[in-house]
Amino acid sequence: MSKLNLFDKNFIKLFLGLSLPMALQNLITSSVNLIDTLMIGQLGETAIAAVGLANKVYFVFSIMIFGMCGGSSAFLTQFLGKKDTAGIKKVLFLNLALAGGFSVIAFLTACFFPTVLMGWLSDDTAVIQEGAKYLRLVAVSYIPTAISYVMGYALKSVEQPKIPLVTSLISIVTNAFFNYTFIFGKFGAPELGAVGAAIGTIIARYIEFAVIIILSLKKLEYLRHNIGEYFHKRPGFIKNYYKLVVPVTLNETLWSLGTTLLSAIFARVSTECIASVNIINILYETSSVLIFGMSHAAGIIIGKEIGAGRKENAYLFAKRFNIYVPVLAIACILILNPLMPMFLNLFKIDAKTLEITKNLTKIMFFFFPLRSFAHLNIVGTLRSGGDAIFCVFADVASLWIIAVPFTFIFGILLEQSVEVTYFVSQVEQFIKITAILVRMRKNTWIKDLVN
Repeated sequence: MSKLNLFDKNFIKLFLGLSLPMALQNLITSSVNLIDTLMIGQLGETAIAAVGLANKVYFVFSIMIFGMCGGSSAFLTQFLGKKDTAGIKKVLFLNLALAGGFSVIAFLTACFFPTVLMGWLSDDTAVIQEGAKYLRLVAVSYIPTAISYVMGYALKSVEQPKIPLVTSLISIVTNAFFNYTFIFGKFGAPELGAVGAAIGTIIARYIEFAVIIILSLKKLEYLRHNIGEYFHKRPGFIKNYYKLVVPVTLNETLWSLGTTLLSAIFARVSTECIASVNIINILYETSSVLIFGMSHAAGIIIGKEIGAGRKENAYLFAKRFNIYVPVLAIACILILNPLMPMFLNLFKIDAKTLEITKNLTKIMFFFFPLRSFAHLNIVGTLRSGGDAIFCVFADVASLWIIAVPFTFIFGILLEQSVEVTYFVSQVEQFIKITAILVRMRKNTWIKDLVN
């Protein structure tokens, strides 16, 4: 292969065949968060801010799991290209063990110190109290959520995206039903407000856990055969596993802590500010479902090519993705922008918060193609090539050196408007994109991890 050939029908069919189920699953996952936010949004700004900030604790925890899965996905996709099912099981076992440990720590911390955690994120007493009640209860869902996430990510990495999709469909239905029941006191249940949202989430997460385990073992027979392969020792494998997983987990952990710190800064600007930013974050996640699905699909395709020994294909495919994704991001903006007034009117917020949110929407859309390009390469292309160390520097350094300090300076010290502060928080994307473009021009990001 020597030509870029952007209109290769077989390639596009493969790409979309992987991307669309994962995009749909991402949409469902984002819809769960959106439904929660819409229901909580009927309770006012304090409830939106409290639940949004409380979920930042889950966000940090889930991003650690995501980082671990993201780091190991290069092994999974390359083992898939090599057709090594024993290697896939070995990676899955290590992922489940690490995720289990993370989830226990997160559960104990959120369960016993919710007020302390909320106090780090807000100085509004009402927000702290409401958020602590929600956080202490929803922590019960962390352990099954971690296991479900590991299984779902692994299944997508070995080209089985339909199982996580079905699981997510079941999850959103149960989550919406039980949230509605307990938040608003329907069908004879007590009206519990934000606490009801936590109860609905717990029930949905345990159902999701049971379904994905059953479907995985049924669909992939090799997962339930030759159990000893999960524990089989491979010379040097554990060392290589941690060399890749630790940097990616560190990357995602530091990134999540940085974005959580940004939320804390926004919360100290004003309650209206953090309420608007929480709504914008939900909007971004919902708008990005196709981009996220394509990024993961790109990682699978490139990793599989590397595992099969076709490095030239991997490099050229990466070039294709870097054209496809920004173009599609712009298309998403053109489609979604006219729908924004209808979306924002779903929230029960005052006129000031609504006006701020409208302005932040424009800023978010401006940066959307840049964020999409960065996500594609950091989470998909470069990680699947085993280039984890570069991703740490590109992703984390720009956040902590540019976004966090300048957002603090403009939002807290200079007391600039919410719009200016939010814009400054996004400027780091220009630095990140520049670093990625320089890196992609070299073939050194492609590393064969399994041959």
